[in-house]
Amino acid sequence: VMDLCRSILISSRIFSFGLDHSPSRSLIRGLARSTNGRFTFIPLGTGADIHVAEHLQKALESCITDVKV
Repeated sequence: VMDLCRSILISSRIFSFGLDHSPSRSLIRGLARSTNGRFTFIPLGTGADIHVAEHLQKALESCITDVKV
């Protein structure tokens, strides 16, 4: 999964959410980090709308990668 994510790094970012009692924390973090996205863990019983809105705001921002000076 992580290799596939790295292969789409040029054109895509992944914004991942961990839900419920025991999400795979390493997978959720790894998906986001390997594609310059973001991750968050949403506790059980917490509304997800605020977290989704924050991720959406970040997803709509421009992303500059591979900059050389």
